[in-house]
Amino acid sequence: MRFLLLELLLLATPFVVYRFYLKYVIRKKAEKGLEWSEAPLTWLMIAGLSLAILGMLAWGMIGSHSGKGPYTPAALEDGQVTPGSIGETPEDAK
Repeated sequence: MRFLLLELLLLATPFVVYRFYLKYVIRKKAEKGLEWSEAPLTWLMIAGLSLAILGMLAWGMIGSHSGKGPYTPAALEDGQVTPGSIGETPEDAK
């Protein structure tokens, strides 16, 4: 859930920045009728999606990982399936 909220926040950031730009920087034009209908929506969407993609990449590279250690895949031993695990290998458990 936290990941989804972060991505939505990153996607919305350019739109929020543009709104503040309309309100504070070009107040005179906004008073004359510059509205969202004249907004550069294509560039805002490109900027928002770029931030969202960069956020996903950063999350994947520096985010916390729940599993530590090597992955041991499931195996068939003596007719029994041993489940896969993350962490210590079966040789370490002995």
